[in-house]
Amino acid sequence: MKNILVPTDFSDEANNALNLAHIVASKLGADINLLHVVEAPGASSFKVTGETDVSSSMDDVYVGMVVGKAKESFEEIASSSKYEGVNINYDIKVGNTFNTIFQKVAELGCQMIVMGTQGSSGLDEIFIGSNTEKVVRTAGCPVLSLKTEADESVFNDIVFATDMGENQGGMVSQLKEFQSAFNSTLHIVKVNTPNTFQSDRITKAQMRKFVEMHSIENCTTNIFNDTLEGDGIMYFAQDINAGMIAMATHGRTGLSHLFSGSIAEDIVNHAKRPVLTFNINK
Repeated sequence: MKNILVPTDFSDEANNALNLAHIVASKLGADINLLHVVEAPGASSFKVTGETDVSSSMDDVYVGMVVGKAKESFEEIASSSKYEGVNINYDIKVGNTFNTIFQKVAELGCQMIVMGTQGSSGLDEIFIGSNTEKVVRTAGCPVLSLKTEADESVFNDIVFATDMGENQGGMVSQLKEFQSAFNSTLHIVKVNTPNTFQSDRITKAQMRKFVEMHSIENCTTNIFNDTLEGDGIMYFAQDINAGMIAMATHGRTGLSHLFSGSIAEDIVNHAKRPVLTFNINK
């Protein structure tokens, strides 16, 4: 892993993401790339110096002030002894947050996005969602999201919720990299629900084959029964006091997303611990 992207609005949640990204970057020898996006109509692009080519207007003056403030915040972060040992770059863009994040990922070839999230519920979850949720759904690289402050201990025990499909190889490789860096124990879990019931005998055989095929070490295999898969994953993580949940997402969009939803996005919204997602359709 060489590049980690951390989108930030300088909130507590974003600062929590930066702190966790620093832990990961320190262990894996990666650079951190901070990105702040100013959403403002009528302004095209700014450099971190605050320069712009658009005509002068009240909107432009306001955006220029916001860019200048963001530059000061970035310089304070870059000079802080708290983040020593890791190369930190920063960029400020004016535009759509969601689109700009993916442009930056493509530009830098980022191998991971680390984002803070407040989560959402009820009608907000259905009609509004969050930038983090959208990124989880469509990102082509792993996304590590978190709500609260986290330290290195979250990597001690990682729940890996999986259906043990053939398309899980990329996710396994990422988790094995974490295992190597943090000496993590991987708790592989398959949640049995009434709609997807499968006998323990069959599931255990699949798990043995999955572990052997991917040469996974330092792991446990588990079957957990619940009415809903998402609830089962979160309850299992709670029961074993895991530090993190890792799982794949199919990245559904449009009507498919509206009617089918996404278990991964639901867990990102509601889990109390960091969640690592990997889009298996990218």
